[in-house]
Amino acid sequence: MELLLIILIFQTYQTLSFPKIPSQTALVDSDAIIPYTFSDHPPTDPEFLSVRWYCQGKEVLSFDGKETISNPRFSLDSGATTRGQASLSIRNISIEDEGIYKCFITYLFQNRETEIQLYVQARPYLTVTKATVIKNEESLLRCLATGFYPKGIEFTWSKAGQDIHDYNLHKPQQMPNGTYSVISEVSVVPTEEFKHQSFSCQVNHVSLENPIQKMFHINFGVAPLIEIDYQNFSLGEEQILTCRVRGFYPERIIVKWFLNGTHEEKDSIRRLDQFVLVSSCKFKPTCQHQQMIISCQVEHDTLPAPTQKNLTIHLEECVPYRIHWWIFTAFILPIVIISYIWHRHKLKQASQVKFKVNHITAEKKLQHRSANTLHCTASYGMKKLTVQWFEEKSGVRREVKEIQIYREERPYTVEESRRLLHISSLTFNADIKYHKDVKLICRASCDDETREETYTCTEIVAKPNALDFRPQISESGYVQITLVFECFYPKEISINWKNTAEMSPQREKHTSNEPAQTNEDGTYTLESRYKFPGDYLKTPSCGVTVTWRHLSLDTEYKKYLKSTDLPWRPQIGQICKPPILINVEVHLECVISNYFPDKLTVCWYKNRGVSREKLPENPGGRYQVKHSRRDEQEDKTFKCCTSVTFTPTLADDQGAEFICRVQHPLLEGPSETSTGNLEVLVREHDDGEDPCQKA
Repeated sequence: MELLLIILIFQTYQTLSFPKIPSQTALVDSDAIIPYTFSDHPPTDPEFLSVRWYCQGKEVLSFDGKETISNPRFSLDSGATTRGQASLSIRNISIEDEGIYKCFITYLFQNRETEIQLYVQARPYLTVTKATVIKNEESLLRCLATGFYPKGIEFTWSKAGQDIHDYNLHKPQQMPNGTYSVISEVSVVPTEEFKHQSFSCQVNHVSLENPIQKMFHINFGVAPLIEIDYQNFSLGEEQILTCRVRGFYPERIIVKWFLNGTHEEKDSIRRLDQFVLVSSCKFKPTCQHQQMIISCQVEHDTLPAPTQKNLTIHLEECVPYRIHWWIFTAFILPIVIISYIWHRHKLKQASQVKFKVNHITAEKKLQHRSANTLHCTASYGMKKLTVQWFEEKSGVRREVKEIQIYREERPYTVEESRRLLHISSLTFNADIKYHKDVKLICRASCDDETREETYTCTEIVAKPNALDFRPQISESGYVQITLVFECFYPKEISINWKNTAEMSPQREKHTSNEPAQTNEDGTYTLESRYKFPGDYLKTPSCGVTVTWRHLSLDTEYKKYLKSTDLPWRPQIGQICKPPILINVEVHLECVISNYFPDKLTVCWYKNRGVSREKLPENPGGRYQVKHSRRDEQEDKTFKCCTSVTFTPTLADDQGAEFICRVQHPLLEGPSETSTGNLEVLVREHDDGEDPCQKA
């Protein structure tokens, strides 16, 4: 009897196997199977079998001839255990299912433990959430990716087919279900041309076979103007606060009221017309509201973030009066008397001093097509002070409140600040063609006198807008990079180019600037070109940097082009393969095209099972690897053909995979294409052996 038991145990050890299982990947909301085969020689007897599955240390399923589960989403095919299989099935995969799964197998006197890593992925959903911009003003385009897992994700922005490299990627936020969402934004200064150009936002994620792309066109809009109408607050008296929002486009807008950051639901909204909206909120103040802030918040497609107008609550009835009479008598009364005497003295001095008007000041250089503000400061005299602004153009003087500037529907805007000094501010959109050398006059009248100060618009500037790089290969094998600077003023601009592969900088030999062209609005556009030998691109990490200085800029600006951003990366075609017949020579061919410079490394590999073999370029070998000569194409890029020729056999080539690997300086890493697993076919008169040998 003992001998039979020993024989049985020996046979069991012979039949059981515990191979290493590779990690598994599953998508959220799908069904998955974690495969596990514990015997290569079924059948096995379930009566002697025990299976335990654990996830992150917690048991999820057990089998002792009968299945016991702790979660109905986990199951095991009990019938398959007789065939040596203990695979775990999981329905409706979620993020929480990711982790290390352990399977414990006990069969007779054998105990085995196997670990399998399950990775969970969720595909992103892409939405363009902001495509409305303000013409000729810096605006944001925004894209939102949601519902993805794991956390890593890549964004690519483009305009008219050209990549936009300067974009902002926010920190990914994890949602309650474990997936992530993230916002990507790109800043643009849109001109009229942008309206006819397509933009795209693209994401790449490990869960995707191909990137997801959203194409869209921008819409021009107008930002809303916000005003709050109210009366002075009185304790316990209810009043209606009114928030007036006007001048916006498009029509969709959201208005909310907040009290110290908490949303107030007691509000009502009505439209006076399509683009004027009034939101009202009833409010009854108490002393608890003292110094709290009431806000009218507006969300609109033109705004990068919600904007708001704030109102501080001040209640005179709630100011604490705790000053005792003796304190008032001892300290306050003398101060009041001294202040009265000092005030009378100042009034006497003021009657002898005439009012003054200071020079007009500007916040900065006048910016073309942007809001600019001038300030004029005057001191008070004995009588009422009045201030007027005038514009003098071509010898004709007109008061600004009567003027409508050409191309603009809004006049100058004047604001007054009356404190210790009277400050009058004039705001307007400067225009190079209209305002150049125009005089703006501030006239102040007081004490029967009139004084004037003049500001001449001699220095109006417009910042250069650098477009995307335009690369080109010239006849002599040189690379030419063109960069267009548009809409700048004045005409003078300093541009310098540098190549990281250039040993001795001789930029003057490689740089050329076309004469600046005058635009309709008086600004300038200039093309700057930089040439360098194409062989420079053979240097690792080659790149081009352009820097520019201009009167409108406070500092030097810079733009960088990496060699891997150039469009001349090798395009690898599919491997052409005819039917694979046993003992019949076959020719596998791959065409590689559209690459520059002419520095290409091509290798062939053969995969069979877990082994990978590099095929040597040996004329006498079984696998003949050949590379044709490089041909120059019409666009100055190169094209070549590579091939491997061999006579297939069932023993060596059935199920084998042939891979063509390409390396090039413009690729960030090697690129490959594959035949897939080959199927060697046997003709009717063949049985896998050479018929000549059988004869």
